[in-house]
Amino acid sequence: MSDEKKRIVNIKRGSMSITVDRKDLVSVNQSFDGVVFNFANSTQLILTDSFMTLSTKNLLESVSKFPNGDININLDDYRNPASVSI
Repeated sequence: MSDEKKRIVNIKRGSMSITVDRKDLVSVNQSFDGVVFNFANSTQLILTDSFMTLSTKNLLESVSKFPNGDININLDDYRNPASVSI
């Protein structure tokens, strides 16, 4: 039996909140008008926001590659859109 804590990804936008197991998040990729979250089992969450800055897109893409910890993504706050809790 493993003592490893189950890691999660939480994506929040407005009143919507999606929480999934960390291992189900495959990648986060930039699109010309937002970002695309790719999950296991060929599931995608496409966020279209023409006001999203390139630095926000880069941060969201890089935080998904962080090796361990819970990922919290708050798409209502572009100044601090993502954090990792270890």
